[in-house]
Amino acid sequence: MTIQTNQLLGRDIPNTIRLCIRDNFFNDGSLLNKSIDTITTTKPWQCHNWRGPILAYGTEGLGIDQLACRDLDLNDFRHVADFLVTYRAMLRSGTTTP
Repeated sequence: MTIQTNQLLGRDIPNTIRLCIRDNFFNDGSLLNKSIDTITTTKPWQCHNWRGPILAYGTEGLGIDQLACRDLDLNDFRHVADFLVTYRAMLRSGTTTP
């Protein structure tokens, strides 16, 4: 999954954040990701049921084929957390990017 826009804040972010998840986590017996559950339970609406391991990494710039990786910081953590809590609504509206 690619994050280039923070839907909750309504703005583009300066660099790309990529999330790697298990595509079949609902069917392969993956357990609830407790770290993400702690983030998503802070919202009054129902969030996506994230399961299994998730890896987040950053690349420089926007687009689809960035070559340079970069370290994530707390600003990036905010964008990842916002993505995780709004993912279900984005699925319904069709605004997610694989």
